[in-house]
Amino acid sequence: MRQFKSSLKSSRDRVAGFANALKHAQARVRLYLGGIEYVGEKQCLVGFFIEGIKDGVIGPSPIVHQSERVIALPSFFWEITEFVLTAANLLEIAVSSIISTEPAERDRERSPLPKNLIEKVVRIPHYSFDGVNAVERCKFRFRGEAFTQVINGAKLMGAIGREWPVSSDIRFTNSLLTYAGDGVSRQFALVDPGQLRMHRWSRG
Repeated sequence: MRQFKSSLKSSRDRVAGFANALKHAQARVRLYLGGIEYVGEKQCLVGFFIEGIKDGVIGPSPIVHQSERVIALPSFFWEITEFVLTAANLLEIAVSSIISTEPAERDRERSPLPKNLIEKVVRIPHYSFDGVNAVERCKFRFRGEAFTQVINGAKLMGAIGREWPVSSDIRFTNSLLTYAGDGVSRQFALVDPGQLRMHRWSRG
């Protein structure tokens, strides 16, 4: 179990940081909506931050957010996916060690939960704001009809079935923050991500 905890630490710490802020500091999640017009098509990019206070100003939590001010929702979905799959694999190894059996082969058909989770996530636009994009650390495999179904089900630009076009024709439009007043606070930070990265899928 010690190896299980140490191997899961990098994935667990970040997710646990969000959970602790919400649970113990009563922090709130604030949505960020950013509009773009790319190759003539309008799209809304969604992100969030954990609210905190610094020098009397409400904005991204200085404890949770250090190098990144806004987390893109697709990147966060991949972090959760990575955490769930990593935990499942490590738990299988730990249990197999305890009961003295060999772990199952990695390519075997597994529970439908991770498969369905990945199928849903790859159908949303693939972009990130500040910070590391977790999908760059993940590898997955679709076979035969499953791949066709995923491609056909991806309608939004930037999803796995409809790549971002290679173009410099991009225009940023309005952005929206979802602050809520508490009757006392008077200063709220204007928050925008430091960068936008539009990722294309690497297949092979």
